[in-house]
Amino acid sequence: MSLENSRVLKFRAWDSNINQMVYLSQNHSIGHLNDLPMWEVMQFTGLFDKNGKEIFEGDIIKFTTKWSHPTKQLGVISYYPESMQYGFSLGQSYYDFTDLENNEILEIIGNIYENPELQKKYGDL
Repeated sequence: MSLENSRVLKFRAWDSNINQMVYLSQNHSIGHLNDLPMWEVMQFTGLFDKNGKEIFEGDIIKFTTKWSHPTKQLGVISYYPESMQYGFSLGQSYYDFTDLENNEILEIIGNIYENPELQKKYGDL
């Protein structure tokens, strides 16, 4: 994972009127986005997956843990205001990216808006 672009502010939004992800340019103001209730705005985390794709809030990631024994896991990227950082949830548990070991590789397999079947298949992500 690379944190080199963590200061870059990028956003995307799910437009529920047209059921489509919209990648926002720097010309959009955050105040303007808040006036669009049909949009669910997600911020770029500053991280990239193993394929070089930007990781945003709402992305569903796949990775293999190295905790007690290797286990394939899915998680949903979220921002946690109480810790002021991004992390991912596995069911009812939350982990920040420091909980991942260096040899764990994240891969985006979808997001909660365009791939709701992943959430249903794997439970409450």
